[in-house]
Amino acid sequence: MPARDLFQLKSALRTVDSAESVEVLAETVEPVSAPLARWLRGQSAEPPVVATALSAIVGVLLTIWILSEEPATPGRLDDVIDKALAGRLDEMPIPRRGACFCGSGKKYKSCHGRG
Repeated sequence: MPARDLFQLKSALRTVDSAESVEVLAETVEPVSAPLARWLRGQSAEPPVVATALSAIVGVLLTIWILSEEPATPGRLDDVIDKALAGRLDEMPIPRRGACFCGSGKKYKSCHGRG
């Protein structure tokens, strides 16, 4: 997924209340990524859990793109999604000294990378 799309997703997610339905999340991201919208519609977790995971996924993918200047590979994308859905944010494929994906301004190792 190109960085432009990731930035659009991040911006769109800021406009959605995480307590809203998964369908609302899917409708929000559909103009940017129809496959992601389909994936969201298939999720059975509560909307706040899905919204948190989606936000983490987008943040991590943006961080990977910023650090490597290229999009994540499909394998890496699957890894990020699996870890975000499992709540294993401390295992994301981000250099520990890199900026945390959450936007806190802290290094990953001092924020979500603490395990």
